[in-house]
Amino acid sequence: MRQDSGIRKSSAAADEAIREGLQARLHGSRYLDQIVVQVEHGEVTLLGDVPHRRMRQQLVEAALSYPGVRAVHDKLNVPLVAPWPDFPDAPQPS
Repeated sequence: MRQDSGIRKSSAAADEAIREGLQARLHGSRYLDQIVVQVEHGEVTLLGDVPHRRMRQQLVEAALSYPGVRAVHDKLNVPLVAPWPDFPDAPQPS
């Protein structure tokens, strides 16, 4: 029984290290401060709102490439219509 407890503590410590490392990697921009990173048994769940699909994909790829991550659950929300500044080549409304 003691061994199971040690494994759970080790897993929890590894999960916390992944969560802290990913948060440090992902945060820093005005959008990424809204992202929540959860980790359980090496599986990362990303929660929050991002301005466009391109950023969503970059976040998922960054999480997948992080050492120790076994899977990523993408629960990020992207608005149906992105704000104009994110698409500089798009025609501007008149």
